[in-house]
Amino acid sequence: MEIYFGVKLNNFAIKKGKQSDRSFGLIYYTENVEVWIKKWNQVIQDGKGKYQHLKDQLEYGVQNNNEGLSYLRE
Repeated sequence: MEIYFGVKLNNFAIKKGKQSDRSFGLIYYTENVEVWIKKWNQVIQDGKGKYQHLKDQLEYGVQNNNEGLSYLRE
């Protein structure tokens, strides 16, 4: 997978990024190759969302682990 980043997308990039049969930013794909264009703020927001999801899942696992805590207390 290749990803190209930019602060601002020009008209050519926006037009290539708007394909009716795929997600915005996916400008080329084959069976084993994807080429995406994204703004830096989109990459950062995606990363924050993934981080928060992982953090929430880890906290959930710790809060609901009474069996594990009982084992450690023995």
